[in-house]
Amino acid sequence: MTQKILIVEDNTTEANYLGQFLLDENCLVDFVSSGYQAIKNIEANSYHLIFLNFNLPDTGGNEILAKIREYKSPDILPVNLICSFSDLNELNEKILTEANDILTKPYSNKFVKTKIQNLLRLQNKTYELEQQIEENKQLIVSLEDANKKLTQSEAKFKMISDFSNDWEVYRDQNHMIIYCSPSIEKLLGYTAEEYSTIVSLSDFVHPDDFENVLSKFIMLTKGKFPTPVKYRLIKKSGEMIWVETSGQPIYTSGGEFIGLRTSSRDITPQKQIELALKESEEKYKRLFQFMDEGIVRTDNNGYIILANNALARMFGYNLPSDIIGEHITILYPAETREQMGKELKRVSQLYNFEIFTKTKQGKEMYLLCNINENGEIIGREGIIRDITELKTVELALRKSETNLKEANSTKDKFISILAHDLRTPFNALIGFSELLKEDLENYSEEEIKSFIDNIYDVSTRTFFFLNELLEWARAQRDMVAFNPENIHLIQIVNECISLISNVSKAKNIEIDCCVPPDLYVLSDRNMLKAILRNLISNAIKFTPKSGQVRVLASIKKSYIEIIVSDTGIGMDANTIQSLFQIDKTKSVKGTEGERGTGFGLLLCKEFVEKNGGTIWAESEFGKSSDFKFTIPIDTK
Repeated sequence: MTQKILIVEDNTTEANYLGQFLLDENCLVDFVSSGYQAIKNIEANSYHLIFLNFNLPDTGGNEILAKIREYKSPDILPVNLICSFSDLNELNEKILTEANDILTKPYSNKFVKTKIQNLLRLQNKTYELEQQIEENKQLIVSLEDANKKLTQSEAKFKMISDFSNDWEVYRDQNHMIIYCSPSIEKLLGYTAEEYSTIVSLSDFVHPDDFENVLSKFIMLTKGKFPTPVKYRLIKKSGEMIWVETSGQPIYTSGGEFIGLRTSSRDITPQKQIELALKESEEKYKRLFQFMDEGIVRTDNNGYIILANNALARMFGYNLPSDIIGEHITILYPAETREQMGKELKRVSQLYNFEIFTKTKQGKEMYLLCNINENGEIIGREGIIRDITELKTVELALRKSETNLKEANSTKDKFISILAHDLRTPFNALIGFSELLKEDLENYSEEEIKSFIDNIYDVSTRTFFFLNELLEWARAQRDMVAFNPENIHLIQIVNECISLISNVSKAKNIEIDCCVPPDLYVLSDRNMLKAILRNLISNAIKFTPKSGQVRVLASIKKSYIEIIVSDTGIGMDANTIQSLFQIDKTKSVKGTEGERGTGFGLLLCKEFVEKNGGTIWAESEFGKSSDFKFTIPIDTK
């Protein structure tokens, strides 16, 4: 204990002399030089010891000592008088009684040091003794109060325990039963006396629960507070019940372990409900996690709080935990958010809607969403079914229906065109043959020859028309053999030019092959020849005499673009738009009156697309036309 000392001395040298001894003993020291200041310090501070000069200039030591004793007695605040040997005769019996000791001048170092050490030790002992006495007083009061409260508590406890349905057991530190409530008989069929004879927990605790119960019991004996334990007990009748037991170690006020208390209650009905609920929950969890439909639940702010495996997989995630906690917008792209937002604003009802969305990996899919909101809206639940396959079939059926309607419409127009295109040549055939039949003898040989030439010409053109029509129809039904092979492009272009060179020479039209010699395409040979023959023949047909036709080719990424270009009469925008459409197909005469079937371009379109390419036309009316098509490049 650090002691606080007051030195009342008007002689600064002597005050510092005493103060140094006290400071060496780790004391806190205050110095005053007058009796008046001494009284003020004593009133404001708590000192353990005072050194008082008997002879002060303003007041006598006896007067100051008397004043101190008005506040504190000698046993509470010791005072050591400082005086000279000549002053000892002036000290009366009262002063000697109120002072605890006397320190005489002149000082001796050894004497003063020993004196101060003894005084401080005595004061420490006195302080410790006082503290112990005070503690003992408080302990006696506490024990008396505790004993009273304990007596009251025991009376209350016994009254409560005896009439409680809970089974209460108290054991001492040696695990001996001090008290067992009568409710044990109702709970287990044993009397309290019979229970006291049961030595081991294994005598009535279910074997499957024994290890768990024993571990909790051991924790209690070690002064720990385990959580309540639920387990099975075997009644005296052999019947099994569920109980919940909570325990509490008992300590003295000083922290000494003196026993333990356990309280048990029958929870069999609740446990049966709990087990049934647990089994139901397990079934629900299995159904929830393994069903094909995705299930999602959000809070009222749209954040996902529940999701199953199917939902995670549906949107391209590995586990439900990957999306739980995220906002629902993570499940649909920006382009569908407006629709989804509108749907989710519908409240207080069960409703379905379809929506198009994409997975995290960009896979497109259609979903059927079933949203449920009941009562006060605290969130939303949804069952989401991937209907992509059904939707694909539905869209395919719709497209097929549309195509079928278009096909029927096209077929009707085609039949009308076909009937018109066949009627004209047959009218000519019938007309010429009828003339010969009815009036042959009246015609000259030259006239008859002219009729026969006309009949031959019409028959030939009609035959070519029917042949191309048949070829186109076979292509429509995938009946034309398709055998793609590696073809040297310039070679096949030159072959086609050679086949129709007589036609070009008749009109003095120059055909230039501008195909690079190192190009190879992957195509069906016969189809490619048919495409080139038709396009080159058309170019010659619609190019005036002394014109030019060019065949060009160039590589464009993974395919080759082939162009048949002419210096012919060109086409307007409406004519270009009607190309390659069966319902707008018609035979148009060439620059020299050449006739065609009108099916050549349709056949080209079928064959180009069969080879994986596309075909189109670019033209400037009155100047030229370019027919372009693509064929995959041979990568070998």
